[in-house]
Amino acid sequence: MVRAWQTVRVVRPLYLRPSAALRHSSTSTQTSCTRWLVRPPSPAAPRECPTPLVLLRTPGLGYGASPESSEPWKVWADMFALRGYTTVEVDVGVSVPLVAESEQAGIKQAADTLDAQLRRLLVPFAPVIIASGPACLVAQAYVSDYRAGGLVVLEPPPDEDPRAEAKPFAWPAFRFEPRFPILVMPPPGGEEGVRTSRLGMQALDEPGGRGVSVIVEKDGPRGEETRMDVERWLDWSGY
Repeated sequence: MVRAWQTVRVVRPLYLRPSAALRHSSTSTQTSCTRWLVRPPSPAAPRECPTPLVLLRTPGLGYGASPESSEPWKVWADMFALRGYTTVEVDVGVSVPLVAESEQAGIKQAADTLDAQLRRLLVPFAPVIIASGPACLVAQAYVSDYRAGGLVVLEPPPDEDPRAEAKPFAWPAFRFEPRFPILVMPPPGGEEGVRTSRLGMQALDEPGGRGVSVIVEKDGPRGEETRMDVERWLDWSGY
C-alpha cells in the first residue's frame, strides 16, 4: 500500500529517546524504534538533495550479522549530510520468540514500525533506505508495502532460508518490482551469490537509473570507499 507523504522542512537534528519511541507488539513479536537521529543538510554542502537517506539498523534481528554490519551509521550519516542530504539514523529493535505466530511476522512488524516512525519526518520525497546484513530483510519488507525512492542493501541475506535448525521467524520472500533504483553491494567473493538472487538477476550492466545495480564493497559495509560508491550511485541515479 502506498501512502502520501506530507511536507514540512526539517530545520534541526532530532534525537528521540527510546522511552519515547513508537512500539508495535503482538503476542509473540515486539518491535520498537530505539534510536532516531535526523541530520539536516550541511549549510556548506555544494547542493541540497531533496531525497532523504534512511540508515537502518535492526538490533535483535541478528541472523548472520557481521560485527561491522551491526555498527552505527554515524560516520556515513555525517558524511552524507556534508554532501547535502538529510540523513536519518533509525534503529528498529526486533524481539522474536522461538515460534512466530505467523509467517514473516517479526519482519513485517518491524517494517510497519519503521513506516510509523518515518511519518514523523514529514518530508515531500520518499526516502532511499540503506541497510546492511539482517536489516536488509526489514528494508525489503518496507519497500514492498510503503513508498520508497530507492534501496541500498549491503551484504544482504540470501533469498533462500540458510538457517539449519532454530527458526525464530519464517524466512521472508519478497516480490516487489524494481520500479525505483536499487543498489546491491555484496562483500568481495559474494558476487556470484548476489547475481543469482532475484534482485541480482535483474541487475543492469551499468549502475544508475531505474532498476538494479550490483557493486562489490571495497572496504566493508561501513567503509569510506564503499560509502563513496554509494554516493556515486546516488548521483548516477539522479538523486
